[in-house]
Amino acid sequence: MNWEGLDTLLGIQQRNHERHAPAVSLFRWWARRPHAVAGAILDAAQAEFGTGRFVVADPFSGGGTVAFEAVRRGLAMYAQDLYTWPSFCLATALTPTDPQEFAAGARILLERLDAQRRPY
Repeated sequence: MNWEGLDTLLGIQQRNHERHAPAVSLFRWWARRPHAVAGAILDAAQAEFGTGRFVVADPFSGGGTVAFEAVRRGLAMYAQDLYTWPSFCLATALTPTDPQEFAAGARILLERLDAQRRPY
């Protein structure tokens, strides 16, 4: 384990959370842990057991740090939480979006905001 590299990455992520974890910046969660730590743990597990040999389970996923890092690594993931807010937000953030549908929604939003944004 490269602890110095992990410490450097932690510092960078903590200074600018929105830039280094944009998907989870969509919703706030009070106890979110640094992605670098979750990623380092998953990398160590992969080194020990191999990529396709296990399912990552996070029964109290909260802000979804472990889930996001597992998905980034292509690992099978199971996440849940007792509260509906983080579960809904995590499922929404991890659900792929059709780029054309997204663009159409953005156009509709901009049209509706046109009167407010025109002066700027």
